[in-house]
Amino acid sequence: MTPAMLEALRRSENGPLTRVHDDEKGKPPWPAPASSLAALVKHGMLERSSRISSKGKRIDEWHATELGIEALKAPARVKRDAVRSLRVPGGSTRFLQHGVWVERSTPEPEPVSAADLDAAWFGEAARRHASERDRQRWAREIANRRKAA
Repeated sequence: MTPAMLEALRRSENGPLTRVHDDEKGKPPWPAPASSLAALVKHGMLERSSRISSKGKRIDEWHATELGIEALKAPARVKRDAVRSLRVPGGSTRFLQHGVWVERSTPEPEPVSAADLDAAWFGEAARRHASERDRQRWAREIANRRKAA
């Protein structure tokens, strides 16, 4: 959206933009650039209407639509939460409770054997790695035999 379009949309949010056709010489002034108004009407952000004033003069009006008002709102931004603290097991955290600083220890993690950890974390990946390592060893042995022959 161009700056002129944004300005026209912001002004139409407070009240309609009007162009009064009076009997004076020349064309009446536009409330915003004509191309901006036409583009906003085309995209459904403004609605154009015409009426006759009590003095018998034709008035063109542009009103902001719901889509136009929605377009003026700031876009929603999504961002990830930053890690606020990395607590170390056995470390302490201090927090204020009823005006008094209180120490609270973090519980120690449960002991886990290395075998359980390897099986839980690596599992299938370890088997794939072992088979790939064996395949590479066999390929190396075949290449060395060909060189020797």
